Amino acid sequence: MSDNNKIIGNNYSLIDGTVEFFGAVGARSKSGRWYANLFIGNRDLQFVIRKTDTLLDDILGAIAADIKAGNDVAYLIAGRRAGVLLYLSNIITAEHLRNASEGVDYVDIPSLAAFGDYSLTIRVESSRTEHYLATADKDYVTIK
Repeated sequence: MSDNNKIIGNNYSLIDGTVEFFGAVGARSKSGRWYANLFIGNRDLQFVIRKTDTLLDDILGAIAADIKAGNDVAYLIAGRRAGVLLYLSNIITAEHLRNASEGVDYVDIPSLAAFGDYSLTIRVESSRTEHYLATADKDYVTIK
């Protein structure tokens, strides 16, 4: 379901600026602070998240290193809280979530061009640790 203020899937949602992936919830306040739920599944935003202004730079650095090593990067794999951080950092947007697809334990957000010259799919997985971030190739093999 999607309208201007609501994007709702089975495993993710964006409702009035509050994003959720598999029970991990986050939002920005009007003052620009980031908040998250302390316990997965609890919707109360009790925890202040320290802004991570280097997140995009860190991801771009990892992608560049992977490509330099000869790897074909196609996915950024994220745990559920990492998915929330990607939204709060404006790497994932509402428009991206409108085009998401999902399975039982993942949400695929296709063709994000936020990564410089690279267009990757972000896959948020419930089976990963909450803050997990890694790249993978087109066959979904994690790049080490």
